[in-house]
Amino acid sequence: MKIGVSYGTATLMGFNNSKCDCFPTTAYLITGKKCQNSCAFCSRGSGKAETKLSRISWPEYEFNEISDRIKSLYKEHKLKRVCFQTVCEKDTVNNLKELIKEIKSKSPIQVSCSIGTISINDLQEIFDSGADRISIPMDCVSETLFEKIKKKSFKKHIEFLEKAGNTFKGKITTHLIVGLGENDEEIFDFLLKMKKCEIEVGLFAFTPIPHSEMAHYKSPDLKRYRKIQLVHWLIKNGYSNILDIKEGKISQIKNNIYNILEKTKDKTEIFMTTGCKECNRPYYNERPGQIPYNYPYKPTEEEIQKAIEEALS
Repeated sequence: MKIGVSYGTATLMGFNNSKCDCFPTTAYLITGKKCQNSCAFCSRGSGKAETKLSRISWPEYEFNEISDRIKSLYKEHKLKRVCFQTVCEKDTVNNLKELIKEIKSKSPIQVSCSIGTISINDLQEIFDSGADRISIPMDCVSETLFEKIKKKSFKKHIEFLEKAGNTFKGKITTHLIVGLGENDEEIFDFLLKMKKCEIEVGLFAFTPIPHSEMAHYKSPDLKRYRKIQLVHWLIKNGYSNILDIKEGKISQIKNNIYNILEKTKDKTEIFMTTGCKECNRPYYNERPGQIPYNYPYKPTEEEIQKAIEEALS
């Protein structure tokens, strides 16, 4: 059986001879082709770009060969996690369970997956097959835009996400895409809810994709994205009280932010890739040579200082 492998992962595995200045620390694999969903920011549901997810190509290889290479790369400390992206199809859950079992039969590497709203029983079965984390993407956190962009009920989706978080404490992740038309307050409220449910949040920057409904939209301003990264970090670490919100915008991050940052020994995590542990997603939202929205490596002191200035500008 063949499944998709992200281009960077395929390079790390030796399936191609491309050069890469930042390898993934997670092996990103994808199951399925044409999605039954039709999210406005994605091209998989259109049937016109079945080899793409975001701006990444996913060439296919034999799964037995993939799992063998994962085993070797894990032993060499070059891979620390496997993450399955799932395209919503008829047998997605059953196929996913078998793939996870195969990976875990060869290696004790951590395994996570990203899957749409299913059922608590399905989540339990995926955990039982060997997954240590499951991501249920929220993506759009604006209730007024969610049904237009995700084509589902906002209320039902977030209720299921919170139920999953409360049922599987500390084992659920979600995704938040910045730049879909939401305002700062909607992001702030969502991040607070996720913290209460002990759900990790992976931040993404909206990326316009050809053949998607939102292909003509623009990526978010880097300064706004930096602000959201800082807000995410502040909420996660219990500092939500230093944020002022007016008319849907975070109008001020109070002056004691400087005291907080001064006491923080490692500020790199504020602007690095967030979500499941060991996930760095290099070039998922930007091309090589661009300033990354999410640093896939520990940023330098100069990069951190620049990012803080952008966040507070």
